[in-house]
Amino acid sequence: MKFSTGEKLGIGFIVLAVAFVGWRLFAQTRIVLDDTVNAWEATRRYPIDSRLSYDPQKNPYDKKKDEINSTFASTDGQLHIFQYPNDSNKAPRLQFVPENRKTAKVYRYYSDELAYLNSITDDAFRHALARYAYSLIYGKNPPVDKNPWNWMDTVGLSDDQKTRENKIRSFMQAETTNIKGSVDNGTFHTDLMDKVMKALQAFRSKSGDIAKDPAKQDLARKVLEAASVYLKAVHDNIDLKVQSYLDEATKILTEDQKNKFIELEKAANAVNGRPPSRSNQPANGNRGNRANRGPAPASPNRGAAPASPPRGGRSGATTRGG
Repeated sequence: MKFSTGEKLGIGFIVLAVAFVGWRLFAQTRIVLDDTVNAWEATRRYPIDSRLSYDPQKNPYDKKKDEINSTFASTDGQLHIFQYPNDSNKAPRLQFVPENRKTAKVYRYYSDELAYLNSITDDAFRHALARYAYSLIYGKNPPVDKNPWNWMDTVGLSDDQKTRENKIRSFMQAETTNIKGSVDNGTFHTDLMDKVMKALQAFRSKSGDIAKDPAKQDLARKVLEAASVYLKAVHDNIDLKVQSYLDEATKILTEDQKNKFIELEKAANAVNGRPPSRSNQPANGNRGNRANRGPAPASPNRGAAPASPPRGGRSGATTRGG
């Protein structure tokens, strides 16, 4: 079949139009990770009596309470590293505040406390029971919706079942409290925290503008990576205690009681809209929801927009450094 010159031009135009539309769709849906990091430091000072306002004579600042907040902001959110240079008894503290304004999110550094819960997709009872367990451990931080603290009390346990469940639940809570305590006092995986501190020191030692210096950007990313490994270790250790509880509790409950648990979660989802979840599939093997991977958020110019650093007390002063 032969085509006239006009027909050939028309076909060519259609091909180009289809190719252009396909390219636009690809550009809008492909995962493009912005690895830009912004960083700043702020020192917060507290008066001797933090319940009262600062007064240079009556309630001066207590140097021992000085708190340095080193913030590293990326598209994942903000990592805060708190240090207390004048109090050798206070260990460094890490806090990751995730960026969760996007429904489709790919995290690189953020370790989701509820990753194991969100990974349970093929066992409705285990998911409901895990939701109950995590609500006992974390409560509203991270948010576990309408905290199902009383679910176990409503499924009709016998006295013997109550005794057995209380024993394994108390053990889980004691073990996870010990893990949190070791994090607070600085004895949890000191090797991993040392790597965070070394990465932070290397970043501080490098002069230059982080917005313009690729080498300083790389050092900032190393801080995020080291902190991610540490926080993941914390969450993994807690997950092991939860999983042990789930295995034992499953042996205690009857099938009817298990079905009641499932119905309780369905009712909670109907009220809250969906189960608790912050993240979708992570990019670098980090913790996140295993399902529904979506496109990364749009790339900002200077990393994530700086938010006010967490305030440690009622009264105090903050000085910020670059």
